[in-house]
Amino acid sequence: DDVWDDVSTSGFVVNGWCHPADKFTIKTGYGSESKTVDAGRTLTGDADYTRFNASLQYDLADKSRARIKYSKKKTENDQIGSTVDFTRLGGDLSYWIDEVGDLQFSISHFDGQYENSSGQFDLDDYVLGGDWTSVEVSNLSGGVGGTYYRSKGDLDVESFSVRVTAGYKFGHGHRVGLKYTAHNFDNLEFTTPVYTEFYTANVLEVFVVKEL
Repeated sequence: DDVWDDVSTSGFVVNGWCHPADKFTIKTGYGSESKTVDAGRTLTGDADYTRFNASLQYDLADKSRARIKYSKKKTENDQIGSTVDFTRLGGDLSYWIDEVGDLQFSISHFDGQYENSSGQFDLDDYVLGGDWTSVEVSNLSGGVGGTYYRSKGDLDVESFSVRVTAGYKFGHGHRVGLKYTAHNFDNLEFTTPVYTEFYTANVLEVFVVKEL
């Protein structure tokens, strides 16, 4: 709602989980929502949303697990004649080593399409990620990580980022630290000698955290 438009929504969400065997956990959920513009006019108008997700997790050891995830999302908008329908299949691994710290790896594949009255856009993306967070030594901790993204649908782009963090814990639940991230993006559709679309960015963050 706003001053001129009146929007109402209705929907439901169902979630469930079970332990079919020792160290295994299955989770699943389904949701549906309908948005209606009762008075006035909004940019996108009425829309219907559906969501489904499922995961299978295996507990490797204390603080360690492996997981497979699947999700499907769909959005339909009759007013502007658009449909968004895509699925995600991925997995992640989190492994704790007492003398080293926490190691995390993930991989995901996105497949789907966006369609409206002007045409259709296909999505075929891959995302790889990894992080290491060290154990705390003399109130000091650190970590490194990275993310790689590759699109091979109607887009032909590649992107990766590398990050480094360092922190110091002091007082009663206080922590101060630095985070440096280097981003790179390359649009591979433009490879002419006189023009490219390659971008890079370097970001330095300073943070102070109070643990509650």
